[in-house]
Amino acid sequence: MRRTRWLITVTCTALCIICTALQAGAGIKDLIEGGNRHFSSGSYDEAIESYSRALFQLKMKGLIATPDKHNMMTVTYNRGLAYLEKGDYEKALKDFDTVLQKNPDDAQAWYSRGTVRERMGNMDGALSDYTSAIERDPENSLYRFSRGYLYQHNRKEWDAAIADFTAAVEINPDNPVYQRFLGVALFSAGHIDRAERRFARAIALKKDYGEAYTGRGQCYIKEGEIYKAIPDFRRACHLGDEGGCVMEQFMRDYLETGVEGCGDF
Repeated sequence: MRRTRWLITVTCTALCIICTALQAGAGIKDLIEGGNRHFSSGSYDEAIESYSRALFQLKMKGLIATPDKHNMMTVTYNRGLAYLEKGDYEKALKDFDTVLQKNPDDAQAWYSRGTVRERMGNMDGALSDYTSAIERDPENSLYRFSRGYLYQHNRKEWDAAIADFTAAVEINPDNPVYQRFLGVALFSAGHIDRAERRFARAIALKKDYGEAYTGRGQCYIKEGEIYKAIPDFRRACHLGDEGGCVMEQFMRDYLETGVEGCGDF
């Protein structure tokens, strides 16, 4: 009987401490909003602190009331993003794992974990996560683009990259970056005419897109139209694209000395 009374007393005391702590601290809503403001301003350490305090209060509140699972997962995800932006990939991975364990249909969490894995050098894991994100949200152009980028730059799988970049362009045709990367993949696969059209479209969407001018200039060289390539390289160099500067200088040397091998670019 005494033991039962003692347990009741201890439990009541603990609940009182929790309630007092919750009342004394900043409100959960204020902490979450503060974390969001810190994140938006790039103050990731402060954002992580605010999100962590909010999570603590949500967990304490869950001991005396119905757990707010939705808010807990949202804050956990947001803290994972802050860790990601800070470069603390292990902690970001842990937060995204927690979210996916609770909600395996969260496409954003799959994509964000894929981003972490890619930055950590786990390309197979990143590819798997990007694919999981696409399966849950096939109309998201960013997910398609990110997987296409991985196929292109890490695996050199041009056809797979072309398929993903094409899907991204179909979803968001006015994105010049998507257009250019589709052009790069097409160029790499030997589809020069199609690549040229994509670079031209990227330029039409963004007049100061130096990399797109360089890409189109390289297409002109492949097609044997050297004098059309030079203005594109010059324009790219003027816009600050190092590749354009290199190609412009190469073309100057070629025209002055007649060095062979221009068609190999």
